[in-house]
Amino acid sequence: MDVSIEGARMHVVVAGTGSPVLLVHGFPFSSAMWEPVARRLVEGGHKVLIPDLRGFGKSTGAPVTS
Repeated sequence: MDVSIEGARMHVVVAGTGSPVLLVHGFPFSSAMWEPVARRLVEGGHKVLIPDLRGFGKSTGAPVTS
């Protein structure tokens, strides 16, 4: 799913149902780094949300530096 935040398109992977788990990638990666973990969490009954931070993966806009 894509959402617009302050003029940037933010890509967020949403999968599964149940209690939510937010996974956030580190620099300089993207949501793709969490795919194996997300699969296991979904199998365990969780809803997983994984954003591509601004300027990384499928999100647009410059990374926030301040």
